[in-house]
Order: sequence, then structure tokens, then C-alpha cells
Amino acid sequence: MKMQLTRHLFGVTLTMAGVLLATSSLYALRRPPFFSWIRDQSTVSSTAPVFATQYFRLKDFDGNGVSFTRSSTNGSVFNAMNVRIMPCDPILDPNCTGVQDQTGYKVSFTGPALSQGATTITLSATGKNGGATAYSSFTLRWASAGLYPPTIEALPNQTIRLSSPSNGTATYSTMFVIGDLQNDGTTEDVDSIGTGDFTVTSNNTILLPNSPNNISLARMPAPLGYIDQATPRQYLLQATTAAGQQGVATVTVEFHDPDLNSTSTSFVLQAIDFNNTPPSISNASNQRRISPIRSLLLRRVLLLSPIQSRRAVTAPWCRTSGSWASPLTQRSCQTIS
Repeated sequence: MKMQLTRHLFGVTLTMAGVLLATSSLYALRRPPFFSWIRDQSTVSSTAPVFATQYFRLKDFDGNGVSFTRSSTNGSVFNAMNVRIMPCDPILDPNCTGVQDQTGYKVSFTGPALSQGATTITLSATGKNGGATAYSSFTLRWASAGLYPPTIEALPNQTIRLSSPSNGTATYSTMFVIGDLQNDGTTEDVDSIGTGDFTVTSNNTILLPNSPNNISLARMPAPLGYIDQATPRQYLLQATTAAGQQGVATVTVEFHDPDLNSTSTSFVLQAIDFNNTPPSISNASNQRRISPIRSLLLRRVLLLSPIQSRRAVTAPWCRTSGSWASPLTQRSCQTIS
């Protein structure tokens, strides 16, 4: 009986005399691009500021190129159409990162802020030809008063798999610290800031409702050795998606100090299907198992060049001195029957 190997783009089918022995399919899950963090910008000015160009890294794992989209939660502060994304030049842009592997990008802003306030800018990078999508976000703020707005630590973007196939949820959890100064610039007053001074909002309420049942914020107990009003305070933020929902939400965290100076930051939460697993090779159902020896032969053929592979497929399989092999590696052999 002749053994025939058929190679497909995403799998391998092995038959003997027209009978299906096995098929292995490679489920190539496209990896989303890697999006490095982009910092927030807050400016105190009596005139409309022009926000500074920011540099970041973007890694396209599929290698097919990416397309970008951008959005603004408050177009009256800054319009998303005035956000530009492009590769950075290591010669023209001294702050360009990712020079060695050509992953350096920059985001720039054409024109000044339109009005006072804050907006969250969300960027998405999608691999071409049906690739996966990655997200990043940052906030832009313009205030005309307040010399010392509070500070907040950057919050990480996360992609989280649902907890179960049916009505699963995705829970985001992170710790962060805040700091603040009085308007005289001398005394930190973070103890006077409580959870009631925070506003945490989701731009996708179907995925992540703006409800205490889905978004919670707690101030952590002061650590040992804590000196009142001299150490940034730590907070715990948790966000749990609605049951069975998938998608993307940009979450903005804003708070103000007793002087009514405000600041904000944001992060992107992406909930993906429970079965969204890394690439794997699995056996098809209703098939005959291949013996370990034939399985080894199959693996050896897959490692050959296309020309060698065609030769190995069309030539009979053989053995010499009890060892199975292809005619490509054995000159004198006995045909499998």
C-alpha cells in the first residue's frame, strides 16, 4: 500500500491507499501587536498649549503591517483627527526608541488644545489581512489655574480571557499610588484625598458598566513607617466585566485634591473569549491513529525542503535492518506493504 502525504497551508493530511490516517491542523492565532506605554500630559497655562510629541514602541508580530485608529473622549478639548501616528526617524528624532528592530513610533499633535479640560485618547493598532488588535490610551489635560495638580501612577493596559466559556467575566486588578502638593508647593496632602474624590468611568458600558458592582476603588491601609502627609498613598482598583461580554473598554480615572486641582489617567481593558488560546496542533476527530514509527517519519518529511518532501511522498517508504526510513536516506530498502 502506498502512503501519501498531502501538505496544506495550515495543516498536514496523511493517507494510505485513500484511507485517512490522520490530519493535523495548525490553528494560527494571530498575535496582537505590542503597544508600549504612552504617558499622560497635563499643562497649566493661560494660553492654549501644544502637547509634546511622545515616543513609543510597536511590535508587529504577524509582520503584515498595521493600520491605526484613534479616538478622543472629549473632542472639545482635543480632536482625534489632530492626532498623528507614524514611525520615528532615529536621525531626525533623537528620542526615537526601538532603533535596532525598527519598532520605534511617535504620536504628535497638530495644533493647540481647543479648550480647557481633559480628554482620553485611545489608539488601536490592527494587523493587516485580518490581524489582531492592540490598544493603548493616555490623557491630555489643559488647566489655567492650580500650580500643583496631583499626580497618579500610570495604569497598565490588559487583555484578559473570560473566566468560563458561558457567561464568564474578566477581572482587572491593579495597585497604584497618588501624590499631591499644596498650592504653596511645600506640604503633601494626600491624606485629605479619599475615594469620594475619584471618578472612574468606562466608555463601553455594555462591556464594563459604570456601576459599583463592576468598578471598585479602595484606599489601602497605611504601611508600617508611614509618615502622615509625607508618603504617596496606595489604592486598589478592580474592574469586572459584565457576564458573557467581550470587547474593549477605555477606562478613565480622574481625581481632584482639596484645592480642586485635577488630574487623570486611563487604561484599556480588553476581554477576549475563553477559548482564545495560544497556537496549537491538534488531531482531527474520527481518525485512525498513526503508529509512533510512522509519526516519526511524518515529522521527518515535514522538515525536508519542498523538493525533498515531494520526492519522499512519491517514493515508497522502506526499511533496512529493522529501521523505517525514506528512500532519501536509505539506498537499499524494502517497500512497505
